[in-house]
Amino acid sequence: MDINGAFKRTFKLIFGQCNLELDDLKEYLLSYQPPFVMRKSSLSGKQVALCNGNYPASAKFISEDEIDFNKKFNPLGINEIKDMDSLVAAARERLYYAGNKVLGNSNFVTESDTCFDLSFSKYGHNNISSKYIAYSSYIRSNSSFIFGGCYMGRSSHAIHSSAFVDSTRCFESYMTYNSSDMFACYNCRGCTQTMFSFNLRNKKYCIGNLELPKEKYLAIREKLVSESREYIEKNRKFYPVFSLNLCAPRTGALSIPALKSETTDPAPIDLAFKKTCNILFGHEIGPLQQYEKFLSKRIGEIERHKSVFGNETTLPPMFFYAHLPRGRLLNAQEAEVAGKISMDEEKLNGLGTLLQNLGKIALYPSELRLGENRNLIETPFAIDAVSAYKCPNISYSKNCGCSFANNCESVFGCYRSVYSTFCIRCFFATGLTRCSECDACEKCSDCYFCHNCENLQDCILCFNAKNLRYAIGNAEVGKEKYLEFKARLQGWSALSLEREKDLKHDIFNIGSKQAQ
Repeated sequence: MDINGAFKRTFKLIFGQCNLELDDLKEYLLSYQPPFVMRKSSLSGKQVALCNGNYPASAKFISEDEIDFNKKFNPLGINEIKDMDSLVAAARERLYYAGNKVLGNSNFVTESDTCFDLSFSKYGHNNISSKYIAYSSYIRSNSSFIFGGCYMGRSSHAIHSSAFVDSTRCFESYMTYNSSDMFACYNCRGCTQTMFSFNLRNKKYCIGNLELPKEKYLAIREKLVSESREYIEKNRKFYPVFSLNLCAPRTGALSIPALKSETTDPAPIDLAFKKTCNILFGHEIGPLQQYEKFLSKRIGEIERHKSVFGNETTLPPMFFYAHLPRGRLLNAQEAEVAGKISMDEEKLNGLGTLLQNLGKIALYPSELRLGENRNLIETPFAIDAVSAYKCPNISYSKNCGCSFANNCESVFGCYRSVYSTFCIRCFFATGLTRCSECDACEKCSDCYFCHNCENLQDCILCFNAKNLRYAIGNAEVGKEKYLEFKARLQGWSALSLEREKDLKHDIFNIGSKQAQ
């Protein structure tokens, strides 16, 4: 079965029949996806897919299959390199940003980047160990038949949905956990056979948050699904659950209990930041709060808002959250009881009438708490996290700041950092230890300004390299020369951070013509 056949099978499973092809819905499926850009290879002119838009347009690009990982480079003249400017200039011929990175046991994968162990995948990035996916990103953990999906694990058969765990047969649904047969829902957990519902917990046979007898539910569902399918066939899209803002929410029907105050302490996070700076730059730098702009430069700012009930809430700079209507936000505690509001049954018997009245229950939490969490400071999205400062999305991690982190400790200013420790400003990286300004790297330690590298130790400014140690500009120089230059680099960085609270160079701008 090819990818188009997989889509038709999934669409039929949800809608009963399929009269569309996958690419008929391309624009709709891509509408809530994180950045994904295409460039041309500087070597061959072929299309190169890149998982983010931070790379400068003036840089040189290369496809993963064009890289010669066995190529040997001559050592740079270490004594002639006085600072980062001269180092970048000396290594400019070696600085190619790589795309089309499809690794591991993958097959039938096209127009994709930063993917591992995939089968039958089209136009996506940051997808791992999954099959039959298209126009999707951040799909994990043996997921399958995902189209227009984002941030999913252990899930299957979903169309235009995001933030899923252990869920299946879902359409236009978001923040769904351990649920099945969900149709246009938001923030539901432990639910099944549910349509156009918000903030439900452990419910079944619900439409508009109203629980119905099974027979009545199935009859109404059949009608709504049919009308929805006809709309999609005609318009090549569907109503996003974020645009259902046609009437006032029925907040008066809901009693919000007094919010629990949380005791927080920035001290352990600040201490971890100072320790990490000492490891990476040879000097303690802090406090963390003075470096928020530096750390958030490639991460984005967390917004503060009032919830619909007038309480404080935060909005992270992540995937579909940008589309949430600001006047309908909930915080994490409010979301736990918001599902008690429901629609009237007479408003459920037609798609048009239902959508006109759905605004009464359409409330959107911009925060999430799952598992055991402690000492979270302005951290909207957390799963089993301890001591986090302004982390938009953090899970199974501790002592982190201004980062998207998963299974990490002491990472700061990092985006999509996984299984990493003591890192500052690393991106799309896995298994890094004591690294700074590294992008798309895996299983590296004590590295600076490296891109698309694997199994490097003690390396600086290496691009598209594997299995190097004591290397500068892709050439091994020996321990003594390497440590001499590393000391210089640490001194420059520490001085710049103390004076300017910033660094002139980062892993994304050093490849631009202006930097060289």
